[in-house]
Amino acid sequence: MLYGLRQSGDIAASHQAIFAADSGIECVLFKKAKDPSRDCGEIEAIKLANGASYKTVPAADGSSVKSVGRAGRSSRALEIAF
Repeated sequence: MLYGLRQSGDIAASHQAIFAADSGIECVLFKKAKDPSRDCGEIEAIKLANGASYKTVPAADGSSVKSVGRAGRSSRALEIAF
């Protein structure tokens, strides 16, 4: 039973992590389109209201950005290429 409870908690954290990573991608797109001065977590992770966080890592040549979302023990990443 403990395994089942832990697994269901990990699923919730996994969902939070993927949505946090998506928030990072959305922030980067908004920054490119509307507000170049916006902080999207390039230096320090951005904390969200639900306890999750994201950090974005731009490629050295600016061709892509990776966003890593974290919640609980889960970590998920998304990448966008330009």
